[in-house]
Amino acid sequence: MNPIQRVTVKKNERALLLRNGEFDRVLEPGHHWLFAPVDHLRVEVIPLERLDQALAGRLPQR
Repeated sequence: MNPIQRVTVKKNERALLLRNGEFDRVLEPGHHWLFAPVDHLRVEVIPLERLDQALAGRLPQR
């Protein structure tokens, strides 16, 4: 498996980066190069208008 993955996020999108199944961060618009075993990273591209809804279940509760 290739440890390098390229992700493109459009200006009306954001992407959720999941590392080992856990939320890591939000990727802003642009081209992103991810360096890790691909099976440990997952990217979910979300339309901007659905971002709050998508994040609600992923952020840790305080």
